[in-house]
This record gives sequence, structure tokens and C-alpha cells, in this order.
Amino acid sequence: MRDTPKTKLIIYLACTFGLSAVFYGIIIAKGFRAFGGLAVFGLMWCPAVGAVAARLATQGNLRGMGWGLGGQGLAGLRWIAAAYALPIVAGLVVYGIVWLTGIGGFSTARMMDSPLGAPGLGGGFLGTLGRLLTVGFLFSVLSAFGEELGWRGLMMPEMAKIMDFRGVSLWGGLIWAVYHYPIILFSGYHSSAPLWYGTIMFTLTVLAVSIVFAWLRPPGSPGNSAWAW
Repeated sequence: MRDTPKTKLIIYLACTFGLSAVFYGIIIAKGFRAFGGLAVFGLMWCPAVGAVAARLATQGNLRGMGWGLGGQGLAGLRWIAAAYALPIVAGLVVYGIVWLTGIGGFSTARMMDSPLGAPGLGGGFLGTLGRLLTVGFLFSVLSAFGEELGWRGLMMPEMAKIMDFRGVSLWGGLIWAVYHYPIILFSGYHSSAPLWYGTIMFTLTVLAVSIVFAWLRPPGSPGNSAWAW
């Protein structure tokens, strides 16, 4: 099979969306807690499976996924530090404004309603918070890593070989958003806002984040690392 960016992208998208269709069906039919949450975990790892399949089918190895730190010495570490700092700063700014102005608040009830807040686990609010910061954090990282290996480990780097920065940001973001549409539209994965509004806002948010990810993952740059996602 020819080792070209287009071939990789076709195989990647076919495998990712084809396999995801199985998990879409399970989640839509049985909910997010189906099989103890493993259905959601499986869905989030479909992009990784697609990326591995595309790499092996075309180049026979997994090179180019961004396994290293992405640079020599402090150069790569600076990009990784920036990648970790950006969401923290953005979260502090956005949630800080919302909480300080009284537009919104922090709901302990919703947090306690999470799987890690089940009454049988005990510990009340502090116990739930501790589990969210440890077990919940680990589960989230492992789940998200499956997506990132696909979107940023293969799709964006291969797109960058045939598109400019704007094209990578736009098309990468749109495909990433569409991947979530079946869950948003048919499984109740949205806020209390109207579905049409939530879908539009979700898409715009993903497009904005896609620009940042495209900046953090340019081929051959110090930021070319899986650990900067």
C-alpha cells in the first residue's frame, strides 16, 4: 500500500469512524455507563486504533506518532510546559469570571452524581473529590490519550503535509467535532441549553482548540510530541 498522507488519512478515518459506529450504538442504546463506562472508554480509543492501523498499513511501523519529547534539551520541555499551562490558565480565567460575577456556580450535587460519587463508596464530598483527583484523573488521561494518538498523533501531522496551517486547523477541528455529533445529538451528551445551540457552541469551541493543537503539533518542531497534547 502506498505510503502517502492521503492514503494514511483515508485508512485512518475509515477505521476510526467505522469502529466508532459500534460504540455509538451501544452508548445511544444503553447510556454512558454501559458496561461500567467501558463503552465510552472504547469510543475514545477508536482514533488510536485507526492511527495504528493506518501507520502499520502504509509504513509498517509506528514512527511519527510523537512518542519523544519533541526537541533537544529544554526546547521540547518548554513546548510541553506551554501545553500543560494553557488549559489551566484558560480554565482559571473563564471559570474565575463566571464564579466571581455570579453568572454561574459550582455544583457539589452534580459532582456527587458522578460514578465516583456513588453513596456506597463513602467519604462524602471530600471522598468524592479525592477520587476525582486521583482515579478520575487517571481514567480521564487514559481515555483522552486514545483520542489524541489519533487526532494529533496521525491526522494533524499528515494533514500538515498537504495543507497549510489554516487548513489543518479548520478541517482537523471539523472532523474532530463531527466525531462527537452522534453522541451529542442522540445520547443526551449536552448541557441544559437547546440542542442546536449546544451543538454550534461545541463546534466553535472545538475549532478554537484545534488551532491551539495545530500550533503545538507542527511536524519537525520542538512541540512535535505526544506529551504536549
